[in-house]
Amino acid sequence: MKAVLHSLIFSYVIFCISFLLTPKTVYANNPPNQGHSSLIAGSEAQADGKSQIHVTLTLRDSSGNIIPNDVVSFSSSNDSTAVFSPSSASLNSSGQAFFTVTSTQVGTNYMSVFDTSSNTSLTDLGTAIFTPVGTPTPDTNCSNGIPATPVLASAIPIGTNEIKLTWTDVADPVSNYLLAYGLSSGNYIYGNPNIGNQGVTSYIVGSLSSSQKYYFAIKAVNGCMPSSYSNEIGVSTAGTVIVTSTPVATSAKPSTLTNSDDQKSPTDTPTDTSTPIPTNPPKNSPTSTRTSSSSLFSGLISESMIGIIVIVILFVGIGIAGFWQWRKSQQRGY
Repeated sequence: MKAVLHSLIFSYVIFCISFLLTPKTVYANNPPNQGHSSLIAGSEAQADGKSQIHVTLTLRDSSGNIIPNDVVSFSSSNDSTAVFSPSSASLNSSGQAFFTVTSTQVGTNYMSVFDTSSNTSLTDLGTAIFTPVGTPTPDTNCSNGIPATPVLASAIPIGTNEIKLTWTDVADPVSNYLLAYGLSSGNYIYGNPNIGNQGVTSYIVGSLSSSQKYYFAIKAVNGCMPSSYSNEIGVSTAGTVIVTSTPVATSAKPSTLTNSDDQKSPTDTPTDTSTPIPTNPPKNSPTSTRTSSSSLFSGLISESMIGIIVIVILFVGIGIAGFWQWRKSQQRGY
C-alpha cells in the first residue's frame, strides 16, 4: 500500500511540474482584438502617389495570443486615394503581415484591417502620415552633421492672409531653414523646404485663409540633415499670437531637399505664394474602451496565479495522503 501511495504522489508531482513548464498555447481561429493588435507605419512620405510607407501588421486575440495564417485585407477610413500593396495578405506564423501604402492626400491616413478568416474588422488600427510634395524625405545615407535647433521667436499677422515669422539664426553647420505648418498643433500638413539660407531670420507666409488659426515650426538644415523642430507658435490671421508651446519632440531625420517654386535668396523678401493643399480634418485616434469577459478573466487568472494554485493543490494532496496513511497505520496498530 505504501508503494502504491508513493507512486500516486510521484505521478501527481510530475503532472504538476509538466503543467507549469508547458509553453503557452497558440490558439487558432480566435478573432483578433483591437487592443492587443497593432499596425505600425514607418517614416512619413510625400503625398505624390509614389513614395511608399512600409507598414507592419500584428494580430493577437483578446488573451494576447498571436493569430497565424489568417487572411487580411487593408483599407483607409479617410483617404480614398490610398493604395495598399498588396491589398490583402496571409499572416505568417508570428501573426504578422507586411505591406506598403501610397497616397496623394496630405495629412494623416487612418488604416483599417479586415480579417476575412474570422469576419472581424479593426477600424483605424494605425496611422501613416503623408506630407506635401517638396518636403524632405528620409535619406539614410546622409552623413552630414546635425545642426542646432532654432528658436521660433514670433509669428505676427500682417494682413488677412499673411503671417510674418522671425527666428534666431543658428551657427554652422547650416545651409538653410525649413518651414512646416498646419491647422492643429503638431500636425504639419503644409510646408516649404527652404525659407532662406543661413543669416535669414524672417519669412512671410502668404496665401493663408482669413480668420484661420495656424501652427508654425521650423528646422535648421545642413544639406541632407535637418535639426529637430523648433518650438511651435499658433496664431490666427485675424488676431495676435495665441499659443506658444515647448519644442516638439521630433527626432532629426536625414533628408534630401527638393527645390520649390517659392524659394527665395537671402537678399529677397521671401513670400510663400503657394496655396495650402486642402485636406480632411484630422480624426481622433481610436481608443478601445471595450473589455471582453474572456480578456478580463484571463487578466485575473494569470499564469503566476495558476502556478500558485497548482502548488497549493499539490501540498494539500500530499497532506491528505499522509493523513490517510497515518490513520491506516493507527487502525492496524503500527
